[in-house]
Amino acid sequence: MKKYLCAIIVGLFALSIGATDWDFYGSARMSSWWWKQIRWYKENWVDVNTGDTIDYKEDSLPRERIVSDLQENSRFGARFKSDKIGFGFECGWVYSIKEIGVDFEQQRVDQRRRDILRLRRLYGEWFITDNLTFLVGQDYTPCNFFPSNQSFLDDAGMYFCGNLYTGRRPMMQLSGNWELGTSQNLGFKAAAVKLDTALFVLQRGAPDGNEKFPKIEGSAHYGLNIGEMVGANFDFVGGLNKYTVQIFDDEGTPEGPFDVVGKLFGAQAELKIWKISMTANWTYGQNLNAYGTHLGNPYGWRNYKSMLVFYPNWGLSPDNPDDTVGQIFNNTTAMGVYVVKVSPFDWITAEWGLGWTRLNHEDPGIIAELRQEANGLRRLTWYGNLQLKLIDQKLTIVPEWSSSDFSGAQREGLWHGLGLKIQLDT
Repeated sequence: MKKYLCAIIVGLFALSIGATDWDFYGSARMSSWWWKQIRWYKENWVDVNTGDTIDYKEDSLPRERIVSDLQENSRFGARFKSDKIGFGFECGWVYSIKEIGVDFEQQRVDQRRRDILRLRRLYGEWFITDNLTFLVGQDYTPCNFFPSNQSFLDDAGMYFCGNLYTGRRPMMQLSGNWELGTSQNLGFKAAAVKLDTALFVLQRGAPDGNEKFPKIEGSAHYGLNIGEMVGANFDFVGGLNKYTVQIFDDEGTPEGPFDVVGKLFGAQAELKIWKISMTANWTYGQNLNAYGTHLGNPYGWRNYKSMLVFYPNWGLSPDNPDDTVGQIFNNTTAMGVYVVKVSPFDWITAEWGLGWTRLNHEDPGIIAELRQEANGLRRLTWYGNLQLKLIDQKLTIVPEWSSSDFSGAQREGLWHGLGLKIQLDT
C-alpha cells in the first residue's frame, strides 16, 4: 500500500510543479562491506533459564561476510515553502521489510522478507511568525542527535551503540528560532509524538490499549560564533513515553496490566576551531527500546536478546517469595559518543568516532527471560573514515573501518568491517 501511496504523491506533485515552486532532491547510496565476526563464549557457561552447563568453546571460530547493496536511506523527495505554509515529503527503499508473526507458546517469531518503497517523511508547516513554526506530520522528532557520519549499516551514525536516535515519527510540533545579534542563536522544539508500544515477545506480553497520553518530547539549542574561526553549539533533549502492557503467564492467564515507562535526557556539545570540530554527547534513559530507540545488534530482530535487554523485564521478585503475580523491572541505560572531524579542504574530511553503552536492571537478582549478563552490560563501537566530496560536492566517496563489541547478553563478540560507500546527490 505504501508504495502506491508514494507513487500517487509523486504523480500529483509532478502535475502541480507548473503551478508551484517545488524543490525536488534525491540521494542514491550504494555501499560494499567486508566484515568479520569473532565469537567467543565462556567455558562451562551456565544457562540461568535452564540450569544447564554449556561449553560454547567450539563455536568461537570467526565468521566472514561480504555485502554489497543499495542503502536503505537512499531517498527522493520535495519541499515547498510559501510565506505562511510549507510542505514536504520523502520516500525511500527498504530491501528487508519483515512481516512478523508471533508464536507465544513457542516464544518464536516467524518472518518473511520483501522489498518495498516506503514513505519516510510527510509533513506540513505553518509559519506563525518569522520565528515560530507549527509542524503536523511525520518528521524527525526533537530527541535525535546527529554528530556522526559513520557509514556502516546504511549511515548508522552509531545509533545502535552510543548515539541517541529515535528517528521519524508522526507528531505535532511547535518550534522556535531566534538570532541574537550576529553571533548567537537560540532555539527550541516541543512535540506530541505518536506513542511507541512495543510488544514484549519473549516476556509473553502485549499492549492492552490503555494509552492515555502521546509521547512528549522537547529540545533546546544554543549556538555561539566567535568570528569565523571559532564556534560552539549546545543541545539538550528530553522525552517521556508511557503505556500499559498485559502479561500472560505460562498457562496463558493474563496478569496486570503493568505500566511501562520509557524516559530519557540527553545533552550534546560541539566545538569548532578553524578546520577541526569535536562533538560529545551523553544520554541517560529508562527502558530505551520501549521508548523508541533501536539499541542492540543492528542486524537483529526486535526479539533478539541483544535488543530485549533494553526493554523492561518482567518476572517474580527474588526478594519477595510471596509475590505470585510478578512485576515490571525497569532498566537504565547510560550512553554517549565522541566524534572528531578534520576538514583541511572543502572536499575532504577525516573523521573518527567512539560510542559506548552501559546497561543495568533495577534488580540485579532478576532472571525472568533474560540472562544475568544484562546487568552491567557494556558495549563499544569505534570507526574512522575519509569523506571525499567531488563534482561540486554531488559525488561522495567514503572508505571506512568500523568495529563493534556486541558482547554481553548477545554473546556475539567483536565485529570488524571495511567498507566503501558511493553517494550521488542532486
